[in-house]
Amino acid sequence: MKLHLDFRLYRRPFRSPLKTTHGRWSEREGIILKLTTDKGEEGWGEIAPLPWFGTETLAEAHRYLLGLDGAIAAHDFWAVDNNLPCCQFALGAAWWMLEVQRAGLSVEGFRRFSAFFNSFKLDPQRVAGLLPAGAVALEKWQTLYAQGHRTLKGKLTGDRQELAIFGQLLDQLPPDVTLRLDANGGLSRSQAELWLERCEFCVANRIEFLEQPLDPQDFENLLHLSQSQRFATAIALDESVATGPQLREVAQGGWSDVVVIKPAIAGYPQFFLEGGIHPSHPARFDAELQPWLSQFSGVVVSSVFETPVGQWAALRLASLFGKKLGDRPLGFGTDAWLAPLRPHWLERLWAGDEPFEAV
Repeated sequence: MKLHLDFRLYRRPFRSPLKTTHGRWSEREGIILKLTTDKGEEGWGEIAPLPWFGTETLAEAHRYLLGLDGAIAAHDFWAVDNNLPCCQFALGAAWWMLEVQRAGLSVEGFRRFSAFFNSFKLDPQRVAGLLPAGAVALEKWQTLYAQGHRTLKGKLTGDRQELAIFGQLLDQLPPDVTLRLDANGGLSRSQAELWLERCEFCVANRIEFLEQPLDPQDFENLLHLSQSQRFATAIALDESVATGPQLREVAQGGWSDVVVIKPAIAGYPQFFLEGGIHPSHPARFDAELQPWLSQFSGVVVSSVFETPVGQWAALRLASLFGKKLGDRPLGFGTDAWLAPLRPHWLERLWAGDEPFEAV
């Protein structure tokens, strides 16, 4: 069986550039793809690369799609190279959506899903609000708190003033707010230990975890920090576990602390389900997870600033984690950073009414 493939590129600017240890990020670029069966059923997926996390570039993804020449056979879904994890995710998500329709959960195709993509919103109490780096965070937290966020995520860039800003922020925050600190792999071991020591003086449970303090290649020291008896603050891996195979590798390496999973760059959503990646293995809501996922103390499912098309599959995967996800807020407090999507943006994109730059 062959499915018709169509796709559109998009560019969505940030309201203000996002500053991380990877540099300044001013716009999210990606690709929305659609698969259509001979019965008219439609499956949607999104390619939202993060090359600095080790994914393919947008150009590489675009080149791959062009090579498919408008159609893909079902057996080719599961043969996409591991160097193209975002393409794997998009195709796997589109296949997943087709299964949803075949199961009778939705039969309205484009109209039903486009309505969902246009109206999609998350409860702020269930997602972590993203703070800007630097002193601006001392003002921005109030806006996020007023919106309902009770978990806030701060970016660490290695600036010498950040420890002082962190102290001021803790003095200002109400007692019902929890902080996540994300270094994006940009700290040295001595810097990471300094931050962990500072966290030890915080009121219990105010700091949920320190995320990816060291370079992903330095797994030995990351494991040492996680297992150290000196620090009570949890360590979370992010860049170290960008793809599904990397997650399995760190599990086999003995990691038992928190992991941050970004489904849109992790490869096939089906990879996380027991039974593996195979067209005869449906990605059901009641599917069992891979056994090795059980050894992590916690899981956070997070965004890569994708549109609601990619979020649909990411959040469906999050629903499968159940108890492992627990009460931890999702890492999807990203929309406030991006220019708002225009009404009926997906239909307009598909009709060619929206220029590539304006989605």
